[in-house]
Amino acid sequence: MKSFTGNKNYPVEYRNEAAGKRSFFNLGDNFMKRFPSMKSNEEFQHCYKKGKSYANAYFVMLIVENGLDYSRLGISCSKKVGNSVVRHGISRKLREIFRLHKEIKEGLDIVLVVRQKVAFASYSELEIAYLDLCSRHHILSNGEKF
Repeated sequence: MKSFTGNKNYPVEYRNEAAGKRSFFNLGDNFMKRFPSMKSNEEFQHCYKKGKSYANAYFVMLIVENGLDYSRLGISCSKKVGNSVVRHGISRKLREIFRLHKEIKEGLDIVLVVRQKVAFASYSELEIAYLDLCSRHHILSNGEKF
């Protein structure tokens, strides 16, 4: 009887992590880093209660200091926005915007509450709206205004 070694479409070195081979997430010395996100309900509730908020047509941004040396992002996207494919696409765009803009001050918990209008927005519109709210919160380290 042949033992299962995973999907045959992947190279052998990615198939069987249990056998001590390299996995997809650990390719030698190049580790995939975890995205700094907020996950627990307590973290979101703390931000809702203690955070300062500003809003625009696309989302509400709440910010509170977290005491860490890096900032974390939490995304709240209701079922009213769209189905799971739409919501996940929005979340991926917002995480990428957060990742690319390193000019934001460190040590903050940022919660983005997504509004229904986001479902029809392009990436560039979301980026402009995000940076606008960051400038309203005065968390851009270079002091840009949008």
